[in-house]
Amino acid sequence: MQPTDLLSPHVAAIEFVAGTVKAKRAHKWAERHGLLTGQALVEARKVCAVIEKIREIVERPVYLTSGIRPGSGKSQHDHGQAADIQVWGMSPLALIALIYQHRERMPHKLREVIAEDTGLDREEATMLAFGLMGLAQLSARRWLRGGETIDRQRAA
Repeated sequence: MQPTDLLSPHVAAIEFVAGTVKAKRAHKWAERHGLLTGQALVEARKVCAVIEKIREIVERPVYLTSGIRPGSGKSQHDHGQAADIQVWGMSPLALIALIYQHRERMPHKLREVIAEDTGLDREEATMLAFGLMGLAQLSARRWLRGGETIDRQRAA
């Protein structure tokens, strides 16, 4: 795999392996690109499909701060099943809120990933996808209500 190979229309392999921040990217690619093979590559493409859906919702680029990375084998990142993202000009809470507003578009992609990964049937995978989105909503509400140090305006 080459650094410029696309995992999805807007995510190159180097971004999933080494992030979009240019500092130390070449070093990270050299160190980690061997992780993006076999099943990890299949999983990375699924994650990138979800990132593409998020990109449609936010209507701006989504930057990967971390994708696949070496570890103990217990993290989803170790297997290409997770990515940390950032959207410039949006707080994490604002991003969660916007995704939640478009939740009818998101669970179906999540359902597909869940069904394929777990073998659950369509109804069970849908229930789990909506449950995960509900957790995101509850976390955001708790943060807004719970005496956090960042004021609501800044968080949004």
